Amino acid sequence: MIILGIIVAIVAIIGATIEWSDILKITYVDLMTKIPQFEYDVQDGHEVGNRNFEIYQILRNISFLIMGILILFAGLSFMFEHMTFVPPDTGFRILSSSVLFVFFFFFFPMLWDLLANTVEQLSKWILNPEDPTKPIANVDYLLKCLTLGCPETKHPEDGGIQTPNFTLDEIVAGLTDPLGTLKNIFLTTFLAAFKAIAFLIFMFLTFLIGTIRQVLTAIVIIGLPLILMFSLFPFFKRITDRFIDTLLGLLIVPIFSALVIVSGVAQLQTLVTQNSDPVTEWFAALAVMALGTFMPAMLVPMLGSIISSVSSITTGAVSTGVIVTGMGAARSLSSMSGMDRMSSYDSQNGVFLTKAAFSPVNLPQITKSRLDGASPGLTTLETNYEFENIGKPTKLVTNRSLMDSGIPQISSNNVKDLDDSES
Repeated sequence: MIILGIIVAIVAIIGATIEWSDILKITYVDLMTKIPQFEYDVQDGHEVGNRNFEIYQILRNISFLIMGILILFAGLSFMFEHMTFVPPDTGFRILSSSVLFVFFFFFFPMLWDLLANTVEQLSKWILNPEDPTKPIANVDYLLKCLTLGCPETKHPEDGGIQTPNFTLDEIVAGLTDPLGTLKNIFLTTFLAAFKAIAFLIFMFLTFLIGTIRQVLTAIVIIGLPLILMFSLFPFFKRITDRFIDTLLGLLIVPIFSALVIVSGVAQLQTLVTQNSDPVTEWFAALAVMALGTFMPAMLVPMLGSIISSVSSITTGAVSTGVIVTGMGAARSLSSMSGMDRMSSYDSQNGVFLTKAAFSPVNLPQITKSRLDGASPGLTTLETNYEFENIGKPTKLVTNRSLMDSGIPQISSNNVKDLDDSES
């Protein structure tokens, strides 16, 4: 019953994995190539844009206040330069850079939208140079290799994630031939479970990593006025340089992710034409998609530790969910089997209780009994009751061990005197 429960859980996981793969096919291109923008425009002499631009305007105004503090710090720097407290030309660098940043803050939204749109379109063109309007073609091919098997494979029945298909007769036959039938069942079930769980973890990581990349990009472009202003302070420069390098890496990540997908599909098609093993084709397809998904971690060092932590959390969560699901399915089937046995047992007991309730009572047989160890404190008590007439004791014999222990004894004469007094 436990084996059947595990198989049921694996079938459910495989079904959910294949169903969610359709969602991944629709969203994968956007997760890998989409770049947050400001949607900047000028209408009637006023700057307009989306919510990102509205927050950007607020932070840009705050950066102007910080510039006032910078001008004061620049004036002090001219004095500190002679005292060697700050590097030479610090004050001039702060003043000149702050003036340039003021103009740059007004042109950055328009410039960023142009760059982001260019990178997106270039990435989609790389994904499918033959028809850039359908960039999902190569992604669809990879997902088919992972779920159903590669279209050109020589062994379609062994490709993709195959649902275990066993009959009850095969499971029963495995009980008599554990080295034969059960071995095949275990290998098939294990391979299907491994593929389903690995692909499930990959899908969750794809959604998380793609979303983290977009959110981090939006954070950097919106907070760029503050980042650049703080970079003029010498003691903040190392931190702000990391954010500037991160922004440059995030801008070109979609191009390299698209290169990985299109190149990986070409290599996978070469493997398929060489009549390779279906398992090899499956792992090659998963490796291509995983490399495209993890490309941000390779180009943006700041994302490396974040993605590592997210991967550990996701792997643990999915593994725990699978284990709990399998245990729940096995226990549910065991409970159903137990309820069937219990109902059968209760029906039999009901017949016995009915017979006992309506059978004639033989009081002399019931009242004639032998009590051996009726309770833990009377393990040595042994009393024989014999009744000639119901309720009238004629003989009472107690065990010798009680007399030795000093417990008061009741003799037959005492019982007779007790009866006379009651009468």
